[in-house]
Amino acid sequence: MQIFPWTISAAEPDRRPVLELYVALIKPLSRGTLQIKSKDPADPPRIAPGYLVDPADTARLIHGVRVARCLAGTKPFSELALQELFSTIDVAVESAAELEAFVHEKARRYFHPVAPATWGRPSMKEPLSMRARVHGVEGLFVADASIMPTIPAANTNLPTRMLAERRAAWLGERDRAASPLARGSE
Repeated sequence: MQIFPWTISAAEPDRRPVLELYVALIKPLSRGTLQIKSKDPADPPRIAPGYLVDPADTARLIHGVRVARCLAGTKPFSELALQELFSTIDVAVESAAELEAFVHEKARRYFHPVAPATWGRPSMKEPLSMRARVHGVEGLFVADASIMPTIPAANTNLPTRMLAERRAAWLGERDRAASPLARGSE
């Protein structure tokens, strides 16, 4: 779980800036699917994200909303927070069903999707080799968050950079090995 503040400057000079507390489920249990529909590269894949299909994810987000509300009641947040903008329910008398409906209505993606491709041998029907080469497509490698074996408990920018740097190092090793200089000739 990640709870982080976000501010939006007021467009009008006499309005106060908005302070928001976002609740993010960093390691969801829900899983979606990604399927290639055709061999035409211009044909977009079929993506079913599967948000909140695992009931545990909904429960964890509800807990996160409650924690964020508690944080909003402490200083210095309480001095800045005037009202809850995205909730239409009365915080004091909400039912569990109301909060669950609220979470399902307001939940959005968090811009860090990972792990649709798995690694292994071609005989295992995995799309990628252990060095992230796409099986059956000469010269195509993947070096982004789609090859992470598990979702990191953090934002994905630094782990993605690590994967890309490692993939680049593997390519450099391959290129050096294929070089005529590496074989002792000029």
